[in-house]
Amino acid sequence: MENQVFESVEDFDDIATINGYHVAKEAGLSEEEALAVIANYSRDNARTPMQWTREPGLGFSDGPAWLISPKPDYSINVEDQEKDPDSILNYYRQLTALYRHPLYGNTIRFGDMIPAYRDRENIIAFERRGDKLLLVVSNFQNRQATLELPAPIKTLVLNNTAGLFQEGDQVLELAPYQSIVLELVE
Repeated sequence: MENQVFESVEDFDDIATINGYHVAKEAGLSEEEALAVIANYSRDNARTPMQWTREPGLGFSDGPAWLISPKPDYSINVEDQEKDPDSILNYYRQLTALYRHPLYGNTIRFGDMIPAYRDRENIIAFERRGDKLLLVVSNFQNRQATLELPAPIKTLVLNNTAGLFQEGDQVLELAPYQSIVLELVE
């Protein structure tokens, strides 16, 4: 789900957020500026209901949903995500299933975690060393990243984009915001 866009302070429920709005206004900020400030830290974005369906009650109520902006976007919801094998919901299901995976679960649960590519800006990566050698890499930027791998790819375990990698590759071309889990040759 995405953060709600609240158009006025009356749309917020959190008292600390409302107080922050008034403090910002007293400090001389315009209404738009004060709303922008509180939108960045309000906990109300985390308190909006789970969007189960596209329906106005979001799939769990016949009445209006709590803390939904006046112009809600129901396009991100569980019902639609479950139908899409490439959805974020299904990616997270695959990711969490690795914990119990018959080949990789022990390495993920008990393997040593070794940071990798620490000198690369906007790349978060680490190895898990146990029964297998796994490399987890996430590209947190809006441009491609190229990485030299410490060992050839044995298996592509998980990938959140359509980018393909071949067994034996030792150079990784990551798309913007791509995250992968690789088994490397030991």
